[in-house]
Amino acid sequence: MPNLKLRVKIADCEYEAEGSQESVCAQFEIFRNLCGTYPQKWNTPDFTSQPEKGPSQNQGTPLPATQPLHPSQFSRNVLERLFIHDPLTSRLSCRVLPTGSTKLADTMLLLLLGNKEILRQQETSALALNLALTRSGGTVARLDRALATYLRDQWVLKSGKGKGGKYRLTKLGIQHAWEKAVHLVNLLPEELNY
Repeated sequence: MPNLKLRVKIADCEYEAEGSQESVCAQFEIFRNLCGTYPQKWNTPDFTSQPEKGPSQNQGTPLPATQPLHPSQFSRNVLERLFIHDPLTSRLSCRVLPTGSTKLADTMLLLLLGNKEILRQQETSALALNLALTRSGGTVARLDRALATYLRDQWVLKSGKGKGGKYRLTKLGIQHAWEKAVHLVNLLPEELNY
């Protein structure tokens, strides 16, 4: 099957993808969810009626790098689908967990993002983060050891020591947490109401 190429600009949001029809459509759906000014009447493009085009004139020329989306362009309903929020205790837990070798650190990154965006807490205490991680299905002996890579890369900042410690996301950490959140939300079935 020939590669398809799609380029869209909506307000300040830009999207470009090249690949198979399934891949381009899946990526376009992610873009649609991320772009807050996206008109609802637009749908995923239908490539079945478009004629096949020959090779591009500038083949071999690298595409210009696009700027990452700012977190304000992400939709709040992405997080509302990702977390279970108990309004009585004002606590969060992850509905779906990341996979891979850094799954516990990624889960804590998402919980810090949820606390910041949903609960409006800039910092999360070590006790609250550990409790949220446990409710989400993960356990660690020491949070700082599990978050060591993200602390070193300055995605997360820590203040205080031991149980009195507090964690917060940096701007870079917020960007990476949003990317992980959008990826996980896109794995959830659309027909389920949360």
